[in-house]
Amino acid sequence: MSRLKKFFWIAVLILTILFAAQNMHGIEIRLLPFAPSDDSITAIDGVPLIFVILAALLIGLLVGVMLENDRERPFRRELNEKARELSHVRSELAKLQSALKQSDTPETAALLLPKR
Repeated sequence: MSRLKKFFWIAVLILTILFAAQNMHGIEIRLLPFAPSDDSITAIDGVPLIFVILAALLIGLLVGVMLENDRERPFRRELNEKARELSHVRSELAKLQSALKQSDTPETAALLLPKR
């Protein structure tokens, strides 16, 4: 399976390099769609198209990561609460087990164990 995965990523890398080589011509980016006639402030000229495409992909990736992080936040909070509760229960169990080992009579051990 790892050879197939390596082959896939090498193919993706080669296709990306070929795509980048074909899209290196400069384009003009207009920052405001209804800009005044003076384009020196609202337009950037000569940016390679591949940079624009990669920037758009990166922005989309970052927005997706932020949205997914926001969606998962309640689940992580609940998981952390459960982990703290489990840690507390384990420490209580360790205390009871050490007290049970130190007790010398069964009556004392029965007093230490919680009632159900």
